[in-house]
Formats: sequence, structure tokens, C-alpha cells
Amino acid sequence: WAKRFDRVLKDVFEVQDEITEEVVTTLEVKLATGEQARIWRKSLKNPEAREIYYRARDNFHVLSKESVKQARELFSQVIEAEPDSPLGYAYLAVTHWYDAFRGWSPSPEQSLKTSEELVNKALALDENNAEAHGCLAVNHLIKREYDQAIVEGERAVALGPNISDGLIYTGMIYYFSGRFDEALAMINRGMRLCPIYPPFYLALLGQTLNLLERYDEAIGAYQQSADLEPEYPTPHFGLAVVYGALGQTEAAQRAAEAFHRASPNLTSLQEYARRHPFKDPAYNQRWIDALKKAEIE
Repeated sequence: WAKRFDRVLKDVFEVQDEITEEVVTTLEVKLATGEQARIWRKSLKNPEAREIYYRARDNFHVLSKESVKQARELFSQVIEAEPDSPLGYAYLAVTHWYDAFRGWSPSPEQSLKTSEELVNKALALDENNAEAHGCLAVNHLIKREYDQAIVEGERAVALGPNISDGLIYTGMIYYFSGRFDEALAMINRGMRLCPIYPPFYLALLGQTLNLLERYDEAIGAYQQSADLEPEYPTPHFGLAVVYGALGQTEAAQRAAEAFHRASPNLTSLQEYARRHPFKDPAYNQRWIDALKKAEIE
């Protein structure tokens, strides 16, 4: 299939979207990533702000301490370039939430307060902004307010059914609430919407499959995540737990070594297991028992 496009190049993004939509329609393929981009273009009318926003999201999705810091700086630039858009505020809020979630902040309470203030600014600009409701959901999660987290997560999905991060965050909330089948369905849906998915999507998929005792599938998801981002600790932790549960001590210990290389400041995998905000602490203990079985501290 081929077609010629003759346009006055006033706005390269509009031309790009027109070509994308034409190709998608012709090939009968639904590209939700393209739909996400069109939503963002409506909110970020400044081409410079959009370009910074895309770079910021790419940095954030690496989920290293340095990449999240870089993302925070870039999302601040998005706000400067387009202060009337909720998107910069919503994702800047997520960076502060993640600092608290990972224990990187010297004051997790202050990080959460800053995150909530930024979410409120985003919602003041657009009370139906899906990204802001997604961030509000994970803020409730870290405070172990599970019912409120589910309400906000489901609202984020209803407002932005084709925004993959919102689906993944809601899947994560289901997961920590012990609703693993629902979590798996939501995570798979999010991954279908974003076929070039970041490593943390795969790691969360692995964690969910792990607790569903679908160990072979969990290993595959963890390994893909680790291959994409070797310095992200979660897939290495997950592999150590799975191999420990399966009694494969040497493989579990190799995974633990990879975890320590990725996060030299985290000295104990068992302590890392305790940090996860499960509604039922029996799931934290299940991981700890698997690590103990492999003689991993």
C-alpha cells in the first residue's frame, strides 16, 4: 500500500498524525500509542513542550534514581513551556511519588505531600485528567488506602481507557490488594496498548505471575525486563524469589548477586521484600520464605 501526501508543512505533528491515522485506517490496525499521542497533542499544543514531555516519559520509565531525577527536571520544563496543561504537573507528581515508593527521598512524607499538591494543580486545570487520577491512585496505595486507590485507579482507566500507564498503575493497585487475576488482566491490557513497553511493565507482569504460581511465565517476564534494563532491581529480586521457591538455589543466588549489582545500597533482599505495600502481609512473608529457602538474606 502506498499513498502520496502533499501538505503545507505548518505543523509537522498534525501532518504526522494525519499520515498515521490514514495508515492505521487503511491497514485496519488500532495503534493505541498513536491515540495516546493525539490526546497529549490536544493538551500540549506547544511542539517544544511535547518534545520535552516525550523525553521526560522515556527517562522516567527507566526507573533508576538518576533517570527519575532527569525526568523531574524535564517535566518541570514542560510546565514552564505550557503551564496551562495538566500533563506536566501530573507526571511531575508521579516522580515525587516514586521517590517515596522506592525510599529514595530523605522525607517520604514530604515527597507525598509535594506529589499531592502537584496532582491538585493538574486537577484544577482539568478535573478529568486521567494521568492525574492515576497518580492520585498510587498516592493512596503507598498510604495503604486500598479502597480509595482502587476507586481512583478505576476512574483513571475510565477517563483514559487507552492510556497504558493508567492501566498499569491500576493493575499494580489490584496486585498489592491481592486481586491477582484482575491485576493480570489489567496489566496485559496495558501492555497491548503499548507494545514497546518499558521494563517495569514486564517486571510487574512477572511479580503477578509469580504470586499466581505461574513460575515459568514469571521467569520469562522477569528475564525480558532485566535484559531491557539490567540496573532495574525488581526483576532480579523476582528471579531470586521464583528460583528460591522452585528449590533452584544456585540460580536464586545468581539473581541475588545481580540484584546487589543493580542496587548496591540495598543490602538485604528480605528487607526489600518487606517494603512492598501488600494489603495482606502474608504475601511479603511468602517471598521471604522463598529467599530463606535459597539461603538469601
